Amino acid sequence: MDEAIGELNTLENLKHHDHIAQLIGHEVVFTPPSCIWLFLEFCEGGTLGDYVFRNPQNVAAKRQLTFQLADAVAFLHSQHIVHRDLKPQNLMIKDKTSPESPILKVVDFGQATVCDRLDPTKVHEYFTGSLGGTPYYIAPEALRGHNWTTAVDIFSMGLIVWAMFDNLNAVSNAGQEPYLAPFVKRPSGYPEAIGTVLARGGSVDHNVVMKNEPKRRNLVFMMIDADYKKRPTADDVFNNLKLVEDQNDQNESYQGSGNVDTGPNVATSQNEREPNPCLQIFATIFLSLLYCLIQLFKAVVLIIITIPFVLALILLLFCAFFMSFCYICCNDNKCITYIVKFKMVPPAFDYYKNICSRVINFQKSFPPCK
Repeated sequence: MDEAIGELNTLENLKHHDHIAQLIGHEVVFTPPSCIWLFLEFCEGGTLGDYVFRNPQNVAAKRQLTFQLADAVAFLHSQHIVHRDLKPQNLMIKDKTSPESPILKVVDFGQATVCDRLDPTKVHEYFTGSLGGTPYYIAPEALRGHNWTTAVDIFSMGLIVWAMFDNLNAVSNAGQEPYLAPFVKRPSGYPEAIGTVLARGGSVDHNVVMKNEPKRRNLVFMMIDADYKKRPTADDVFNNLKLVEDQNDQNESYQGSGNVDTGPNVATSQNEREPNPCLQIFATIFLSLLYCLIQLFKAVVLIIITIPFVLALILLLFCAFFMSFCYICCNDNKCITYIVKFKMVPPAFDYYKNICSRVINFQKSFPPCK
């Protein structure tokens, strides 16, 4: 009863969000055993685990669901609420008829609690008191008996993303329902929760996790760090996932000539994600000036190379025209003889001198022009 009242209070005070199940109404039953019925919006797609096992190869939808989950958790933490029991069973899928575009809804706020504020600027260090969580998704610091912070949701979210992309089934015995959860197999063959492994000082091999999603894998291992103080905040996770999605969209536009390997880098700060506007302006001006100088240099070189040839051609045509004019219009051969004799034709045009000489010799066999 107390848990139901707590969930009712949380949902009634929570603002609307696209990826948090909306409270439609509630009904209090006073006859023993007393209880409260909560009526939430209907999610016909079942749980996240059901969806993943129905669509194990739909990577695009999994990326979309990861982004939606991070958005919802970031919103909860901005309202100073820690869910404390994030797991596939508490993540419902809406619109079963559209498996390519699933909509995730966070439900079951029975374990959720409002954080005790230590400092309004340190949401990541808000503490909660009582125990909660589910064994496969519980954070190592909770198992050690430490106070809970918003980082427990980050840890659970990291495990959910890991299990979703690798289609991990923690229950493989025949006749048992599949359970979407990451685990480490013990020598006895039974699965052991990741939080339990980390709580006793163990580790997880990075090379066997999310091999086809290197960028999200790096982010997941940041989220499930054994030291809760080193985990990113929900806003960091959301911004990193948004950056990865934007890069994937850019890469897919260039895949006509082959896949583009973007490497495993994941930005962790706002300064690394947003370029400096001053540098962008400087780079634009510099590149524009450089382009103008290159074009000017090309024009100068073209002029230097072209002008001598043009002048030589003009002079050549002028000399040829002038000699032809003299031959046709003069009454005798004196003009042409004068040109050749006194070298009015430049020395470079010896070829035309020879032509003129031949013309003169040829003309001697004819009477002078009248």
